[in-house]
Amino acid sequence: MAHQAFLCNHEKDGIRFDPILIIEDMNLINYNKDIENIIVLPLRTKRADGAPVTVVGW
Repeated sequence: MAHQAFLCNHEKDGIRFDPILIIEDMNLINYNKDIENIIVLPLRTKRADGAPVTVVGW
């Protein structure tokens, strides 16, 4: 149920809410704290409720 709530595009009182995408099990031990931009590149599949992603930051 939580996944559905996060993924739904909806509007309330004239305000549009974009979906919230969840990234799990990402190792951030050695990340650079100066990262300002992040791109998440999912492996798209049909009828899946999850998929592996590549995360790029700079």
